[in-house]
Amino acid sequence: MGIRTLLKRIEKAEEALKAQALFSPDCICFPEKEQPFFCSAFEEPVAASVKCPLHGNRFRQPIFHIYVSGWRAEREPARRQRLSAQYRKAWEASFPPELTPIEEEDDAVNTPKTETASQRRSFMQGILCSRVAVAKSR
Repeated sequence: MGIRTLLKRIEKAEEALKAQALFSPDCICFPEKEQPFFCSAFEEPVAASVKCPLHGNRFRQPIFHIYVSGWRAEREPARRQRLSAQYRKAWEASFPPELTPIEEEDDAVNTPKTETASQRRSFMQGILCSRVAVAKSR
């Protein structure tokens, strides 16, 4: 058997293993076929600041941000619940549920209060700054 043939067989075996591989419990990468979708341009740098302990970068970059309408952004959390468990694990590593703002209802009208873009931006910058401070302390 020639060296080229052997190398081809090894490459094919590696590809087959990669396709079948289950994610390690320590891995917080986004699945290759389920890259993250960000509703605002401020979410990507926050998510990119979190590195996988096994692989480093967790998704392909850059992800070019396009405008996302309000109704689409409101439905995004429900869409994430339909994605794979690995995607949800990777998302929660970037945006832990205990740190994300919960919508409050306006008692007078019983409609959810919407946050302004500046409130969302300052919230995301706060998360990013706290992660940088934790990383520097290690």
